[in-house]
Amino acid sequence: MKKTFGNAVVKPPRKPIKHVRSMVLQVLTLVGLSAGLVKAAHLQLWTPDTLQDRGANRYERDLVLAAQRGKLLDRKGNELASNITTSAVSLVGSQAKLTDLQKQQLADLLGIKRTELDAKIATAKLGFIYLKRQIELEQGRKIQATIRQLKMPGVYVNEEYRRYYPAGDATAQLLGYMNLSG
Repeated sequence: MKKTFGNAVVKPPRKPIKHVRSMVLQVLTLVGLSAGLVKAAHLQLWTPDTLQDRGANRYERDLVLAAQRGKLLDRKGNELASNITTSAVSLVGSQAKLTDLQKQQLADLLGIKRTELDAKIATAKLGFIYLKRQIELEQGRKIQATIRQLKMPGVYVNEEYRRYYPAGDATAQLLGYMNLSG
């Protein structure tokens, strides 16, 4: 309803815009808090195991640290036993998808018969198996480069250690013999 005072027209005052903004912000805040509460209830009540597993995966790790045996010295400081780094070629059966040509190339590379390689692969269907161990380190590096070049999935070359007795086998018997497993 417009009021006039002489020639001037006076409009009635509008509702303040601040009041409308305030209401919109209150409603949006309420909706946001409600959504947060629903999400928290969902996570805590219906899927708590998932959160516990995620937390455990972030902070719990199993690290396998290979311990290397130390050198054995006599009282004058002469070396009686030490370690030599060697290589081992292994295969993970679940990852190994080798063609016949790759199997033949791998057998030739390792210096074993194809039938022997096939037998080892058959025993490793889903598990882990060593194909050849105690390979000289340089030869192991060449084998690893060739395996990468030929793209043989599931075949790995790892470092391992072998005990070395500079004075010969007599020292090994005196000090104690260490086999491949340590």
